[in-house]
Amino acid sequence: MRERMQRILEIAKSTEGPLKTADEIEELLIEEMRRLGNATMTEWAIQAEQRVGQELKAQDPGVVKRKKKR
Repeated sequence: MRERMQRILEIAKSTEGPLKTADEIEELLIEEMRRLGNATMTEWAIQAEQRVGQELKAQDPGVVKRKKKR
């Protein structure tokens, strides 16, 4: 996530390379925000799955955790 925030700041402060229009900058920022949101939701889902697994195991030690086939 830190990398995404850094990239957003770089886009906002960009003084190198060819001058970009406001529309081009907006498009770059929107794409980075989407990537940031995706990374955030993925991290949240991983942590939520682990927490639910721990809670279920605490309630019933016989619970077996299975991973999704890919």
